[in-house]
Amino acid sequence: MTERFPVAALSILIMLLFTACSTPPKSRFVVLPSPDGHIGMVQVSTEAGQVTLNKANASTTIERAKAPPPEPVVMADADVALIFKDALEALPPGPVTFILNFEFATVKLTGESEKTLSKVLEYIKETGSTDITVIGHADKVGTKAVNARISSERAHAVAAILKDKGVAPSSIRTDYYGDTFPLVDTPRGVREPLNRRVEVTVR
Repeated sequence: MTERFPVAALSILIMLLFTACSTPPKSRFVVLPSPDGHIGMVQVSTEAGQVTLNKANASTTIERAKAPPPEPVVMADADVALIFKDALEALPPGPVTFILNFEFATVKLTGESEKTLSKVLEYIKETGSTDITVIGHADKVGTKAVNARISSERAHAVAAILKDKGVAPSSIRTDYYGDTFPLVDTPRGVREPLNRRVEVTVR
């Protein structure tokens, strides 16, 4: 029996083996969305044929190497949770992104984002994560060069706070994009509080 799984995106493939007395094991496959909701493509093959799983909760089985896998069926969320309970609980947590906003033209967090930063620290401690990215952004007020600089300063300011609170420096990667990737697209020169941000992703 051959099973090919060319995954085109960060989907989650779960497989279970069911064994009855004196019979070969039966394999059941299901594809779950990635944490950001993206669905990839997985091909399940035997000597007799193959099927493609490319929908959320799409599932198929393999019972014999010389029999083609059945056409996929989409499982209900409740059935996936019940049948694959142990496998789901064993999965590592997916990446979680926190957004921190800043006062205009500064590296000072808004009051609400100071509270969010506390949640970031709690989550890092809870998960024991050693893979954290901190990415700075700016709105479109100011020149490209100025916005690149302030987005970098914001990213490094947040990283410095994380380190000061006990997060290992080796766990943190920083980057910045100036005003290149706004959450809210605006004309140049328009203030937009949601674009003055740092995105902290904890994996």
